[in-house]
Amino acid sequence: MKIAIIGAMREEVENLILKLDQLQEHHIHPYTFYTGVLHHHDLVIVKAGVGKVASGMLIATLVQHFTIDQVINMGVAGGLGAIKVGDIVVGTSCIYGDVDITAGSDYVYGQMSHCPLAFPGSERVLQVTTSMEAHHATIMSNDSFTTDLKATNRLIKKHFSAFDVRAVDMESCAFAQACYVLGLPFIAIRAISDVVGSSNQTVSFFDNLDEACKCSNDFILDLLKKL
Repeated sequence: MKIAIIGAMREEVENLILKLDQLQEHHIHPYTFYTGVLHHHDLVIVKAGVGKVASGMLIATLVQHFTIDQVINMGVAGGLGAIKVGDIVVGTSCIYGDVDITAGSDYVYGQMSHCPLAFPGSERVLQVTTSMEAHHATIMSNDSFTTDLKATNRLIKKHFSAFDVRAVDMESCAFAQACYVLGLPFIAIRAISDVVGSSNQTVSFFDNLDEACKCSNDFILDLLKKL
């Protein structure tokens, strides 16, 4: 299978790159795409940058230059609910927490133009990961680092009560939208680096970043063996 593995930050992907056989580098625009073989899969691994715009730009560049069967967005995220640092969240769906085009339209809050409210995760990957230790839940994306637990819970209760939102990040839903438009199977898999609303949350993010990245990488390596 030809799989693209995308992280927002260098720390999220650098250890996976080191494990590639037949490693090659491809410098395209601002990106360095690393190709190689791992567990019998042809992989393209890349750092996309932080935020939703960076995510859309990356997918556009990726599909122009590589043939891909499956896109996996991996890395770290903030956690919500009964969850702890190091836990893995596999995105059954991805939603936007900061999209509002409801004025004068039939869209609901969170729904992007000509798109579903929630972008479903890859059925194949979800099926494989059911036997793996992880939370299977919705991931919500915003163009901000989420720290206000009360405001986040109010938002979810008001607009997304039908979803089990366990993680928040700044990229997953943008990747999901781009892949939806292009007809590419997509899944977001995140390790929790910080818990929204916890004391010293920002400090926790930096203190736990390396460990959370390791948890994410270990999960991806195990997943590749099973796919």
